[in-house]
This record gives sequence, structure tokens and C-alpha cells, in this order.
Amino acid sequence: MRSSTLILISLVLSGCSLPTSGPSRQAIVTSFQSRIINVDDVTAEQMNRFDIEKSTRTDKENLDALRASYRLVTPRIQKGDQISVKISSFTPEGVTGIASEKILEGFQMKELGLYVVDEAGLVDLPYIGTIHLSGDTIGVARQTIQAAYNHARLFARPYVSISVQGNGRNGIAVAGDVSSPKVLSWQSGGIDLATALTLAGGGEHELSGKYDETRVLVSIIRNGMTYRISYDQALHDHIPLVPGDRLVVKRTPSVRATMVGGGILQNGTYNFQNTPSLMEVVARAGGLNANNADITNIFVFREIDHDMRVLRINFKEGAGVTTASSLPVKNGDVIYAPEAQIVPWLRVMNIAFQLALPAAVMK
Repeated sequence: MRSSTLILISLVLSGCSLPTSGPSRQAIVTSFQSRIINVDDVTAEQMNRFDIEKSTRTDKENLDALRASYRLVTPRIQKGDQISVKISSFTPEGVTGIASEKILEGFQMKELGLYVVDEAGLVDLPYIGTIHLSGDTIGVARQTIQAAYNHARLFARPYVSISVQGNGRNGIAVAGDVSSPKVLSWQSGGIDLATALTLAGGGEHELSGKYDETRVLVSIIRNGMTYRISYDQALHDHIPLVPGDRLVVKRTPSVRATMVGGGILQNGTYNFQNTPSLMEVVARAGGLNANNADITNIFVFREIDHDMRVLRINFKEGAGVTTASSLPVKNGDVIYAPEAQIVPWLRVMNIAFQLALPAAVMK
């Protein structure tokens, strides 16, 4: 056992590196000396307050921009729209149509059917033929159709009512992470964002437990511009839509952080619905390894103004817990918990013991 131990120690002293699970605290400090920011509880609280204020301000700016883009728009019939036509009339006896067919004799109300506006903007209607409706408002289109039936003299004072159904251009398209993606027909009284999301099954889908690590965002695409707000805000605020709006619901983590190093129990990448503190990330990773961790320092690698910075937190001091509880972790942060300097030496001693054990047994 003595010779094995002496051989290992000789190898280490001769320049062979010790078995480690990553760079030591001192190696990090030496390599990033000019980029290290020492963070105490006061600094962490300032960072946390700034982060909250910035997030609140960004959400408000996005909502204000969306509201400012709203314009009261009268929907117009577009190519590809489907138009439902109903007619009410009183027809005297003896009036016939093609092939002496009796037509709506007496007072009647009848749904003529559903008709598609073709690529030329025309609609082919019973008894009166094709009419150009593309570009007309619903009110103008109704008057045009009624005038055509009046001119045909098939009915006594006919009254026409129409509605546009399944309209892809005036309608509200809802897609993404919803249970029932669809195009909602535009309603004459308008439609708001919360109603559109509910009709697409967004609220029911939201309750699924497997999405606990993601935040739900709603993108409203309007006139080539995209406005992004939170799902909760979309439900709680009255936000009117305009014909042709496109809604995309997406689930994504607010923060994705990586926890590595010999001082942590469960190395890995973790997702968070909201901005977590450093303490929350450490807890998600199983906490610090009581046997290996160098509690004097935990390092947070973060890109600030396109430059890599290293935040340094001292867990050995009592204020370190307060600091870690306040310091917000950003998306893309890498948190490194080094192992204690004694740990590599303990590994060497363990190897020496394992080498010497068979010889001791043989004796």
C-alpha cells in the first residue's frame, strides 16, 4: 500500500493533473479575473428590482402598441368568402320561373343556400345569375342582391338577408398551441381576443399540468406587424380584434438555465415558467452536494451587452443565502458550482486504497 500511494503522489507532483469534475474555483477566478462581478445581497436585490420593472414596462409597451394599432374596420366581402342568402317575400299566385316552376308562392321565408365568391369576385345566385360582390360591405351586398331580385320581378317586395360564413380573409385565424385551431367567422358586432382564444379551446388546453414549466404567449399579427402579450393578459383585458387578425399561441419557457459542476447534485438544463432566483435553480438541481461542493463560490456565466460576464456569489457567508434568494437567473445563464479543492486529493487517496487493498488481502 505504501508503494502504491508513493507512486500516485509522485505522479501528481511530477505534473500529472488530479482527477476533477471541472475547473476549480481558483481556475475560474484566474481565467475570468477581469470579467468577474462580485454580487452581494444589495446588488442582487437591485438586479431583481430592475428585472421586474423592465418586464412590467415591456408588457405594458406591447399592450399599448397593440391597442394603438386598432382601427375600426368595416369588413368587406372577399374572394373565397361563403355567403348565406335568405329571402322573405310575398309572391302572388301564378308566378312561375324557369320551366313554369312555381316559386315561393304566398308569404314565405326560405334559405336559398351557401354560395362562394369566386376568383373574379362573382357569386352565382338562383334565378338572377352572377353578381359582383367582392369589395362590398355586407350592407351594400345585401342591397345589391335585393335590387337584383326586385328587378327580376319574381317576388312581391322581397327582403334579402345575408351573412358571411367561414371567411378566411375577414375571419380570425387562431393557431399554435390550442386544442382546436380554426378560422373564426367575423361577427357583425366584432370579436375580442379573449373570446377568440376561448372558442379555439385555449383555456381548456391551458390547464394541462405538463406545461407547468412554460409560459403561454399570444402573438397578434396585424397588417404585417406582430404584437406579443401574455396569455393571462389576453384573457383579462378587453382587446378588440379587427377583421383579418391572425393569432398564434405559443408555449415556451421564460427561462432555460443550465446547472453544472461537481458541487451540484443533478447537472442538467432546467426550464422555468417565470424568472427564478438562483436559489430556486439550485433547489431544482437537487441542491449543493454536501460532500463535494466548494461553498465559497458559485459562478453564473451571463452574456451582458454582447460580452461574457461571471457573477460570483459567496455561499459561505450568511448573506450568500439572501443573495441567492434575490438574484434573478436569466434565460441562457450557465451556473457553475465547483467542487472543493480537497476532493481531487480524496479521489487520489481512494484510488491508492483500492490498489493497495488486494495486496493487503493476499497477505
